Amino acid sequence: MKESNLVIIDGDEAYGKALSDYLNRREDFPFLAAAFSGREAYRNSAAYGKADVVLAGQEISAEDEQEGVLIHLAENRSESLPEPWIYKYQSAEKIMQEVLVVVPVKNLAEERETPEIMVIMSCRSPAAKSAYARQ
Repeated sequence: MKESNLVIIDGDEAYGKALSDYLNRREDFPFLAAAFSGREAYRNSAAYGKADVVLAGQEISAEDEQEGVLIHLAENRSESLPEPWIYKYQSAEKIMQEVLVVVPVKNLAEERETPEIMVIMSCRSPAAKSAYARQ
């Protein structure tokens, strides 16, 4: 289950929607992604909670940096943006990998508790074993 939120804020609505749809289909991506056409649209959305990661185009402000981990989307590789930034026009798979490098997520399988398994061996009858196991 995806418990962390990733917000894509970009003026190109089709780009944001396509990227968020791809990321949400990936079971190995630990974030729930949502796309917004601008920061005002995101702030006006009461249905979406606090963002843990923000992928943002140029229309981002310093106020939005308080939201979560801010990753800038660069439209060309020669732009001088503050770190961290990801090149916008590359495969969604590559964007996903770069987000996971910037925002390391613990292996969810390691966090889950393993159930305790008990094996009861006895010379008693099956009914006596069941009664003992229920204690």
